[in-house]
Amino acid sequence: MYKDVPEHKQPRELIESLARFPAENPCPVMRIAKDGTLLYANASSSSILKLWGYRQGEKICGQWHDVVLETLSNGTSLTREVECDDKCYSLTFVPPAACEYVNVYGLDRTEAKRVELAVADARTYAESIVATVRQPLLVLDSELTVVSANRSFYRDFRVDPENTVGSLVYELGDGQWDIPELRRLLEEILPASTWFDDFRVEHDFPDIGLRVMLLNGRQVISEGEKTQRILLAIKDITDSLRAEQERERLLKTVAAKNRELQDIIYIASHDLKSPLVNILGFSSELLRDCEQLGNLLGKDQLEQSEKDAVENLVRNEIPQEVKFISSSGHMLKGLIDGMLKVSRIGGAEYSIEPLNMNELMQEVADALEFSIRERGASVTVERLPDCLGDASKTSQLFSNLINNALKYLDPGRKGVIRILGRSENGRSEYCVEDNGIGIDAAHQQKVFEIFHRLNPRDDVGGEGLGLTIAMRILDQMDGGMRLESEPGKGSKFFVSLPGA
Repeated sequence: MYKDVPEHKQPRELIESLARFPAENPCPVMRIAKDGTLLYANASSSSILKLWGYRQGEKICGQWHDVVLETLSNGTSLTREVECDDKCYSLTFVPPAACEYVNVYGLDRTEAKRVELAVADARTYAESIVATVRQPLLVLDSELTVVSANRSFYRDFRVDPENTVGSLVYELGDGQWDIPELRRLLEEILPASTWFDDFRVEHDFPDIGLRVMLLNGRQVISEGEKTQRILLAIKDITDSLRAEQERERLLKTVAAKNRELQDIIYIASHDLKSPLVNILGFSSELLRDCEQLGNLLGKDQLEQSEKDAVENLVRNEIPQEVKFISSSGHMLKGLIDGMLKVSRIGGAEYSIEPLNMNELMQEVADALEFSIRERGASVTVERLPDCLGDASKTSQLFSNLINNALKYLDPGRKGVIRILGRSENGRSEYCVEDNGIGIDAAHQQKVFEIFHRLNPRDDVGGEGLGLTIAMRILDQMDGGMRLESEPGKGSKFFVSLPGA
């Protein structure tokens, strides 16, 4: 059994030097005639001749005679491999000019063969690792052409091997991988440092949507083959990021529910207590007055002072006590209705979608036009970035903020309300700015509390729920709100929402 061996593997100078003294040559040297007769074989050829089953002077048949005829016919050297006695030889058949025989020069390639097999085994081992790694993995050459990819890459990014191997990495999937950040990594960072770890790259793929990936890259240079390979490992963290965002959303929801519970406990222990005390107190007085009235009316004859007492009870004391009880009842009803209104914000269904905030804010301003004119104010909506949110709830949120600004304008000057916006780090931030009376630093945190009003004794109407409801809405839409204010100059309410 033999194998073809490329001629460039056998330096002619080495073969000729070994052939000068064939009898002393440690490598096999033979001469075979055109008819197959073995004309000469040195001692080092014995193991090969034993394998072939021939001795000097006998005719060689079969495949080796075919090699002799092919060499003479072509007039060029041919090299074949033969294995025997745990050794591997390369046999080079050389046709001397104008001769009817070939000289055969053998070279012991046992160690070289062992190294080649070890390299092949190592390559197979490495390719097996690449194939079985659960994360997508690409092997590129120095020209950034794909040498191989594992199954995870084909599966996760929905490309096939036929259109992947041999293609420039930027051309994969009709240019899906022509990502500026990837170009920078492979063409600038990797050549300078030979490796990089955990580079975050975001890209919206046509077939699989937005993906967030961590890339690891290594340059691998083979000293033996003088070749360069680039290993590119890809970890898709999209799902884990979404899970983390969902976890944060749930934590915020739990925190919001805890705040609601704290509000309810506070209201139950504080806000509800005052009207209850009134109801209980005036109920006791009403019972006492009714008892007194019953005693007086039970007499057959009333003196004038007793008649005056009855009239006072019927016309003054009892109606006033009923009025106070009724007023406290209405206060309780208002508090309970307010609590229900706030609680419904957290339990409502939210349809999150991209919102055109310029259109939405203009609709909010139009809906408040009567109140704006009534206050003699102006509302200016500047160019706003889009965001993600529920359209109805976002309208309610900004309606509450503008209403709040209108309520607390400074009567000594024309009211001016501006609505501005900007985008930064994937978020859209909006500012509702007014030149109203402003809020003292001591009150700036309390204004977000349920039923809180800057001055409960002023003539500004409302339940003190606007900012509380706004905060609850933002809790459900991954949003946030902060306040900047200076008494006598005005306030700025900043609202942050995810960018569209």
